[in-house]
Amino acid sequence: MKSVSVPSELVAAPFNHRSLQLNGFSAIESCTHADCTTGSMFLEEHMLLYVAKGQNIVTYGKQTFPVRENEMLLVKKASLIQYNKTGIPASGYVYESILFFLKDEFIQDFVRMADITAHKTGCSPLPAYFRQSTV
Repeated sequence: MKSVSVPSELVAAPFNHRSLQLNGFSAIESCTHADCTTGSMFLEEHMLLYVAKGQNIVTYGKQTFPVRENEMLLVKKASLIQYNKTGIPASGYVYESILFFLKDEFIQDFVRMADITAHKTGCSPLPAYFRQSTV
C-alpha cells in the first residue's frame, strides 16, 4: 500500500480536499460516505486529528488508537501511520474529520505558553490521545 505524504498531497489531485491555510498552518477537511476507507500517511508536519463523525482507527508502529466522535489524536511529524475510517450506519456511513498540521514553532510556543516541562525518557514519543470526558 502506497502512503500519502500529508499535508502536501491531500490538497492536490486526486484527493482535492478542502483546506484552510493561515500563516503557514494547514487545516484539511476529510469527509467520506463509505462503509470503510483505509490507507496510510507519512506526516510531513505534526498532525492533530479531530473526528467529528464516525471513527478513525489509527495505527502507529505496533499501537492502535481508536479515535471516536469528538475525540482527538496528536501525532508527531515524520511518522508513518495507517488509518481505517468508518462511518456510522445510522447516519448513512458518514465520516467527517479535520486534520490540523502544526509546525514545530507552533508546538514550541504552546509548550512555553502552557508552561509545560518536557522530560527526556529515551523512548520514542507516542501520539497524545484526547478522549471525550464522560462526566
